[in-house]
Amino acid sequence: MLQFDGGLAGSGAISNQWAVLSAPGADGVSETRFGLKWDEVVVEVRKWLRRIREDSGPDLWALAAEQRGLLRSGEGLPNTPFAPEEKAQLFGSLDQLLKEVKETQHLSAAQAAGLEKAVVGAKEAAGRMGRKDWVLLFYGSMVTFVITAAFAPDQARHLFDAAVHAIQSIVHTVPLLPP
Repeated sequence: MLQFDGGLAGSGAISNQWAVLSAPGADGVSETRFGLKWDEVVVEVRKWLRRIREDSGPDLWALAAEQRGLLRSGEGLPNTPFAPEEKAQLFGSLDQLLKEVKETQHLSAAQAAGLEKAVVGAKEAAGRMGRKDWVLLFYGSMVTFVITAAFAPDQARHLFDAAVHAIQSIVHTVPLLPP
């Protein structure tokens, strides 16, 4: 919560004095500042907005933008079926993705089960879809999983990086972020 008032103790627009109360949540530290000029109130509002943004969970649009083309990965990709050897390689990569994320991200039981379900679904889809459609389905599944599992921004970034790495050889993409 953020409140600001220019009418405390006769202050306000006449004397250019403002008060700001910032309460970032039940477990945050509240702070009240008095005698501020308007430009100082603006600074306090910006600090509060940054704090809200940081505490709101992963910014999935920013994560996708960081991948520089994550959502465009199907462009120019032929929608041909996977060859049996490609499926075998893909399944191995997806198994490795699952193992790595489980080992490094301290998932809850529900999050681990959700990720496993997403990987199993991706494997099943590889048998009935062309690669372009599959890539779009896979990325969509990962985004959906991150949202439903309530991943922190760093966890979401790690999962997206690992997912891109897991399938890059199959879809012949280059890594979208430097290592």
